[in-house]
Amino acid sequence: MPLEWLRVAIAFIAMRVRTGNSLIELWTPAKVNLYLRILAKRSDGFHELETLIAPVTLYDYLRLAPSKQDEVRLLGATPGILNEEDHRIISTWNLNNLIVRAVELVRAQTKVSHPVRVELLKRIPPRAGLGGGSSNAAGVLLGLNCLWQLGISREELACWAAQLGSDVPAFLFPGWKVCSGRGEQVQVIEPMPRAFGVIAFPGQGLSTAEVYRHWKQPEQEVGHRVWDAVRAWQGGHRRGSPRCFNSLESAAWQLWPQLRHWCSQLGRWGKEARQLCGSGSAYFLLCHHLRQAQQVAKALVHKGWKGAWAVCTTV
Repeated sequence: MPLEWLRVAIAFIAMRVRTGNSLIELWTPAKVNLYLRILAKRSDGFHELETLIAPVTLYDYLRLAPSKQDEVRLLGATPGILNEEDHRIISTWNLNNLIVRAVELVRAQTKVSHPVRVELLKRIPPRAGLGGGSSNAAGVLLGLNCLWQLGISREELACWAAQLGSDVPAFLFPGWKVCSGRGEQVQVIEPMPRAFGVIAFPGQGLSTAEVYRHWKQPEQEVGHRVWDAVRAWQGGHRRGSPRCFNSLESAAWQLWPQLRHWCSQLGRWGKEARQLCGSGSAYFLLCHHLRQAQQVAKALVHKGWKGAWAVCTTV
């Protein structure tokens, strides 16, 4: 694998990438929405939104290699985050699998049809608002671009990515981003701080489409916007600022009332420091430093959360 292809790969995405002997390995990150405001429902069925997102150090592992026939394998998963349907979809070569859709999209765009084996080690819970599937899809776009030496630009890959899902383009860019439109319009924000926290997963996922369907336009407009949140983060204010907000929280609670109970458990660590991740069901709990995050994660698992991971944002 020529060195310049590795350099292109690292520049493209906030992922850890390793190449060698026609093998591509990627560690694809989860993301947290540190601000998410739904503006309106669009005529195309999507929602107009503005969001501030950051990749965090909770990763899935992807491995891509040439093969005699197309194949996707689940190498393993963190206990309790996948159900039987998840296992079936991930291990089947069909268009319900976002990894497979990403492979077929590259083929359709480039007319390259080499068989490929894709292997996945799953650590990011699905249907948790953490973008794990979107991150995997972005990783496949990047990985095939390297494996097949296609030379596709980041901007063109981002246009392809939007066909796979609104979150996918954001994973093709490093660091913190403001996303708008339906989420596919991405603006990288620099410089931003490194934040520490805990991702807490209650054990049951939520359908993104269903959460959006339960969203209702608020009677009173929110007085702050995404750029207020950006400036608050850049200014280093930890509490009492508009930087943490999610329009979808009440919709997620309506869809799964028990989630409100799970959320209330986080109150002892500070009401202002917790944030629903995307459409849920995971929460991000802001901490002062990594040691505190590790202590909180351990305590949440003891309280019955299915998973809790100490993480930091990547820059």
